[in-house]
Amino acid sequence: MARKRAERQAAVGLVEESTPVQTPTPTPEKVVLYALCPVCGRSIPERRGTVRGKLGNIETQPYFDSIQWDPDKPFGIALPATGKGSFSGWRHISKEEAPELFEALKQRFLEALREWVVVKQWISWEELENLMK
Repeated sequence: MARKRAERQAAVGLVEESTPVQTPTPTPEKVVLYALCPVCGRSIPERRGTVRGKLGNIETQPYFDSIQWDPDKPFGIALPATGKGSFSGWRHISKEEAPELFEALKQRFLEALREWVVVKQWISWEELENLMK
C-alpha cells in the first residue's frame, strides 16, 4: 500500500510541476478591492449595495462611507440554535451576558491596535492622542 501511495504522490507531483499556472490579468475597471478587518481577518469589499443616482442610474456606494457610527450599539447578537436556517428570535446581548467572549474580543482588538500602531505604524501616536481627547 505504501508503494501505491508513493506512486500517486509522484504522479501528482509530476502533474503539478508540468501544469503551468495561469493567472488572469484583471483590467483596472474590473478590480474589486477588499479591506481586511484587523480584528477578525474577514475581507470587506470596497463597495456594497446600490443607491439611486442622477437620472435613475444605479450606482454603488462606498462601504465605509455607508457605516453610521452609533455609540449605543450593542456588544453582540444571540441567535437561537433552531437548526432550521431561520434567523427569527434573535436578540442583542450585552458584554455582561458573555464576559468570556467580550474579554476575547477586547484582547484581539488591543492586539490589532498594537499591530497597526507599533508594528506596522499605520496609525501614529499623535492620531491616538487626538482621538482620546
